[in-house]
Amino acid sequence: MLSVAQSRVGTVFGGGGVVDDDGGSQLQNQPAEARPYTSRPLNARQRDLPLLNPLPAPPSRERPCWQLFGWGPDNKDGPMGTGDEFAAEKPRRSKVVEKLIEDGEFGLNRAGLVAVAAGGFFSLVVDEVGQVWSFGNNEVGQLGRTTVKSADGVEVDSETSVPLHTPVRIRRLSDEFFRAVRIAAGSCIAAALSDRGELRVWGAYYFSQNSGGQKFMFSPHVDTQPFPVHIPELVGERFSDVVAGANHLVLLTVDGDVYTIGKGSEGQLGHKVPKATPTQGTVPYKVLRNTHGHRAVAIGASNDTSFFVDQQGDVWVWGLNGYGQTGTGSKQNVLWYPHQAKRVRRKDLGGKATVVQIVGGERHTLFLASDGRVFACGNAEDGQFQLPAGAEGDIAKEVARVSEPVPVQFPHDVKEDPVVQIAASNRMNAAITRDGVLYTWGLNSGGMLGTEVESPDDIIKTPKVIVRREGSWLAKAVSCGGQHCLALLRKKP
Repeated sequence: MLSVAQSRVGTVFGGGGVVDDDGGSQLQNQPAEARPYTSRPLNARQRDLPLLNPLPAPPSRERPCWQLFGWGPDNKDGPMGTGDEFAAEKPRRSKVVEKLIEDGEFGLNRAGLVAVAAGGFFSLVVDEVGQVWSFGNNEVGQLGRTTVKSADGVEVDSETSVPLHTPVRIRRLSDEFFRAVRIAAGSCIAAALSDRGELRVWGAYYFSQNSGGQKFMFSPHVDTQPFPVHIPELVGERFSDVVAGANHLVLLTVDGDVYTIGKGSEGQLGHKVPKATPTQGTVPYKVLRNTHGHRAVAIGASNDTSFFVDQQGDVWVWGLNGYGQTGTGSKQNVLWYPHQAKRVRRKDLGGKATVVQIVGGERHTLFLASDGRVFACGNAEDGQFQLPAGAEGDIAKEVARVSEPVPVQFPHDVKEDPVVQIAASNRMNAAITRDGVLYTWGLNSGGMLGTEVESPDDIIKTPKVIVRREGSWLAKAVSCGGQHCLALLRKKP
């Protein structure tokens, strides 16, 4: 187990006091969305210190620009951004987004999109000028804007009257000149990072369901948060990355600290949250302090599990482990504190490569190495990965459980065309190679794989090509949500 200092930071939203820049205390009695906030300038120390992890930076602008494609079995609330409610078994280009490109809504010279995040039943995208656009379900404010029922019963944006299935800009972010670079989407929680490392969060974490209905909380004193807000305990921190599990966030600072926020009943926060007060998990928690010999350089999350990679190339993990998805070899159902994953350490990968991205679904995890190899662990029952000959797995009751990562076999040689991005949903995966090839595999679940299958719930164990190397499009980014997938594709010149 990792020996680091673990501490909770401050008091969360509501009537508690927070310390301002002058060391004084100001009461926070207003609702989070009503409190004014202005970006704080960097002090001399912050400007001069070298950063372990870089500030978020947008990718280079390419022409033709990146366009939005979506597929999946459920588009009722419009999470594909296609302007309609039709499901799609194959990737379908969003004509709505194409029109926004033509109208110059994403920037000059036919600017397009640069980032995408598919959540539970909603989605986020970022355009070339750093605006965040949202679409889909808005039950608990996950779109970052308010919506109302129109006269004919259709839910629309309260300012523009545009239906939920059409992308609308999150005005609160644009009005404060927040230039978004990175976005993250969980079941109903959303987050964005700016090019200055500033964090905004909105929506809510799902906690439980009982006879009274579902319980969502954004903080101990706020049920749902419909507008992007800063988190008081984290003001002054600069973040390099943010990732989302189903109902929690993992944050990486430029100095190598790791924070968690959200629901913690499965150990995904890296500490035990009292059962009597589960919403204490919505108070930011520092899992890793960079002053104690470990500094993180990458983070990851699956539905109920969290990860970070340290400077030495070791992978640390905590959270739900019922199917071995932590990759530690442990048989414990929950790992409450960071443990080291096996077979994906720098020395396990040959001494040069390190893990650079970690994603996962309901019961499995994928690890992407810097040399383009992909590894997997957890449950392989639904084709999340193929069990290679000789792999150590406990086969019981027709469930494949692999508690230590094993290689994922691709149809091509990853040395020639390495994988550069991975994504995962509950029981399926996606991957993009350097040459722009898009693969999917796992459980189709009515159309999640975006390819032809014999039956809607077919299983594909070996990665299957969705965007071909020989085709007219290049895959640039992919994200897998609850019942839909999104990809950003660039047409070949």
